[in-house]
Amino acid sequence: MAIAAASALVFAGSATAEPAAAPVNPVTAAEQLLSVAEGNPDAQAALARVLADPNAAVPRTDVAEGPRVPAQIFPIPAYSDTGAGNPVTGQVHGSGIATNLNGEFRFGFFGGPGEIAPDQGAAKLNVLWVNVATGKSGTNVLNVRDIAGPTVISTKPIPEAKGGLVIAGIYGSILHRWWDPAALDGKGDWHYQTSNIWFPSLGAVLA
Repeated sequence: MAIAAASALVFAGSATAEPAAAPVNPVTAAEQLLSVAEGNPDAQAALARVLADPNAAVPRTDVAEGPRVPAQIFPIPAYSDTGAGNPVTGQVHGSGIATNLNGEFRFGFFGGPGEIAPDQGAAKLNVLWVNVATGKSGTNVLNVRDIAGPTVISTKPIPEAKGGLVIAGIYGSILHRWWDPAALDGKGDWHYQTSNIWFPSLGAVLA
């Protein structure tokens, strides 16, 4: 239900046909991203966790069906230190997503408790990507919360990523908030929590 709600927000706007997302092999994706992560110790550490335990990357199966929309959800979800506990998959936090709304290609992320804080403060969520068709690559910060609603955070448009198959991984930390009506002697206030993504969300998308 959370995925459907977040997806509905992301999919608002002018729609074009969604290209089919490519199958994702966690090891292959991590190796390709590692080749462009030189000098980025945080990204290297996140990808090293994938290569150390590729079986921990469990593809999503709950988003396979649905309307053809201009968004592609990463099939490998993220795991965090505050995610929903599960005896099989561990602490699932959320998933990355690639959108192409109004011709603007972006990476985004949804999931976690409450909503995503509009001001991320010291938290920093990043996407590392490489376009295997053009050879272009980059690291971008997800810090835009106005594109799809309070449960999705996105990058600014990345036109240089467009033009073929893109392998991407989202890692770092993210600040969530939810309204606590009992705070401040019943007056209510926001409660904040930082989640650390220790296992990145991986995807192979068509940009």
